[in-house]
Amino acid sequence: MFNQFRSEKELFDETWLGEVPESRTLNLAGPEGPSRIRYWDSRPGSTGTALVLVHGLFDSKRVWRYVWTPLAARWRLVAPDLPGMGLSDKPRLRHLPRPQRYTPEWLAAMLGRTIDALDGLDDIVLVGHSYGGALALLALRDESFARRVRGLVLIAAAGYPQEFPPFVARFRGFFGAIRCCPLWYDRLTAWMIGRGHAAGPVRATHRLGVFDPDTIPREVLESAHKVVSSPGFPYASRYIARRLVPKDHAELVGQFKDIELPALVVWGRDDRIVPPGNAARFGRDLRHARVVMFDRCGHWPQLEKARETAHELEHFAEPLLGSDRPVGEKDSG
Repeated sequence: MFNQFRSEKELFDETWLGEVPESRTLNLAGPEGPSRIRYWDSRPGSTGTALVLVHGLFDSKRVWRYVWTPLAARWRLVAPDLPGMGLSDKPRLRHLPRPQRYTPEWLAAMLGRTIDALDGLDDIVLVGHSYGGALALLALRDESFARRVRGLVLIAAAGYPQEFPPFVARFRGFFGAIRCCPLWYDRLTAWMIGRGHAAGPVRATHRLGVFDPDTIPREVLESAHKVVSSPGFPYASRYIARRLVPKDHAELVGQFKDIELPALVVWGRDDRIVPPGNAARFGRDLRHARVVMFDRCGHWPQLEKARETAHELEHFAEPLLGSDRPVGEKDSG
């Protein structure tokens, strides 16, 4: 289906890329019964500090594959698939009124519950990409959660008002509401996905997101197609897309200046999904932020500039997590 695209090994040598991490399952109890959260954990149950990696909208833990091996050699890493996304369960949340299903507040709370349920995550550096960055900022409003966070990394993070990209905009407004009518949308979408019609939108979204479409690894597209084809995706995705903005968004943005955490902001200058100008804005609003901009890079620095992104994360996390290696020393390969 995606054979014309490059494989991972054409972009990264095996020493750098390493083996695919083992996928684990966490069962979270809830009003609708247990909800299975799929996640990666480089050192399950170990104590000490860790990096928690939060993916973006309609994405999965797989987005961290390209920085995982060098970082996991030094620290514990945890990367969950958020509920409703990735290969985690996509519950229908019928116990909640429709306006409260898959809201940013609910997703941020579920992120907190996931971290609470995993042993040893008492001190973390919170890393959020795209919509995952917005959820990380929202989760910090919970004081009990914020107390365990030692540092914040925002990679091409959402958070400020912006124009929605095409794959989100089609869910919104009057015609989006008609298109997403639950009487037929879920069944029609599932039928189309089952007949291979999701491949085109998957390719289009990734081509929009990267600087050089010819460097998209085939496995990235295959993984995204697997997520889109997972049970419940049409239902969860239409709710998530139509609930993206917190009700008190302006108040949340105003609170960014109160965040006292050390922060790292990483962006691609050619990002066409979240405006690159927001990097400077985060740099001004967050009191202790350092901004890193990559040339010839789009919305996925952890893929397009994996070595550079891993190095910046190492440099930032070193004094927060502790290591016996000098600050800034890179892994070979």
